[in-house]
Amino acid sequence: MLAGCGEDLSAKLLKQRDATGKYLYSEVKKPDPGTFKGDWTVFNVKTADTDVEKDYYENYYKTLCKKLKEGEGSLKDGQISDYGRVAIVLTAIGKDPTDVEGYNIFEKLDDMEQVINGDVRNPMHALIAAKYCGYTLKNEVAYAEHIKAAIEKRELFTDGEDEIEKISLALQSMTYYRYLPEVGVAIDMLISRLYELQKSDGGFGSCAKTAEALLGICSVGMDPITAAGLQKEGKNPFTNLLECVEGDGFKKDIKGKNIDIEATEKAMITLNAHHVFLKERMLFATPEERSEKN
Repeated sequence: MLAGCGEDLSAKLLKQRDATGKYLYSEVKKPDPGTFKGDWTVFNVKTADTDVEKDYYENYYKTLCKKLKEGEGSLKDGQISDYGRVAIVLTAIGKDPTDVEGYNIFEKLDDMEQVINGDVRNPMHALIAAKYCGYTLKNEVAYAEHIKAAIEKRELFTDGEDEIEKISLALQSMTYYRYLPEVGVAIDMLISRLYELQKSDGGFGSCAKTAEALLGICSVGMDPITAAGLQKEGKNPFTNLLECVEGDGFKKDIKGKNIDIEATEKAMITLNAHHVFLKERMLFATPEERSEKN
C-alpha cells in the first residue's frame, strides 16, 4: 500500500469510485448497448461491484441481442470502437462475445481493411478488446505493428483535441508487448509526450482528458500519485481529477458547475483503473493476468 499522502489520496479515490458507481447506476437504469454511456456504465458498475438490480446485466444483454438480430450482426452506425467496447462489457458480465445470438463481435474487429484503413485508434480498440477477452485476432501482429509505426513516426502527436485519447489508447494497446525493447522505446515516447502536455495544475485541460491520460499511465504500471514526472508543485493528475468532482459525479472541468455524464464515465473508468492498479494489474488485463491477481 502507498504511504503518506499517497495513501490518503488512494483512500479518497476509492471513496469517490464507490459514490460515482452508485450515481451512474441511478442515472442509467436501462443502459443502451453500443452507446458510450450504456456500455461504460455497465462496465463501470460491474467492475466497481456496485449494487444493482438482479436483472440489470441480463437486460443489457437481451437488448444487445435484439439490436444485433435487427442489424443482422451489426450495430446501427456501429464503429470499431463500439464493437470493441461491447466485447469488453460482455466479457465483464460473463457473456461470450464470440457467440451473441450466433454473431461473433470479433469478426468486426478482425476485419483488416475496415480497421487499418479507418481511424488510427481502430487497431488500438481491437487489440485492447481482444486481449481483455482472451481472443486471438488473426491480424494481431499487423495491428500492433501499425500502432508502433504510428508512434515512431509521431503521427499521434498532433496538438489536436483528441491527441491525449490517442496517446492513452496507444499506451493501453502497447503495454501487452512491453517486454519487447522496441515497444518499450515507443511507450517512453508516449509518456514523454504526456509530460509535455500536462498543465501546471496537474491536469490535462479537462476532466475527460485528465481521465484519459491517467488510464494510459496506469496501464503501463506507473502510479500517477507518486511518479516524479507528473508532480506539479504538490499537484498531480489525480488531485486535479478530484477538483472536477461535483456531488457524486464529475464536471467537464474545474470551472464547470454541473455534472457531465461523459466526464463522469471517463473519470469512473480511471478510478476503477487505479483501484486494480493497487492490486498490481491493469484494468484491461488478459484473463490470465486477472486470474493471477485476484
